[in-house]
Amino acid sequence: MTKENGNITKESKKLPHRKSPTFISDHATGAALSGPSNDGLFHLTFYSDSISISSETMILDSSKVNDNGIGESIYNLNIEQDDLENFREDKARIALSF
Repeated sequence: MTKENGNITKESKKLPHRKSPTFISDHATGAALSGPSNDGLFHLTFYSDSISISSETMILDSSKVNDNGIGESIYNLNIEQDDLENFREDKARIALSF
């Protein structure tokens, strides 16, 4: 703290942040704690629940040649329930001992 015209003022300084060369950023939708395992450790796992699309069905809607002689095709895309995969992707795991 410093005095300015008889009044005490707070000082502020910026502290720069630098990322490690191995820094990664991701998101997690949940965490799970399990253990102890055979080695006596507990495991804190951060995960993300995800949905992946394995394939799409393309249905030809129309196909024609335009006035310039260039072919045009229009497809409708459909995603079937069987083409969706729900899964849990582990993002990070920390081993803990107590």
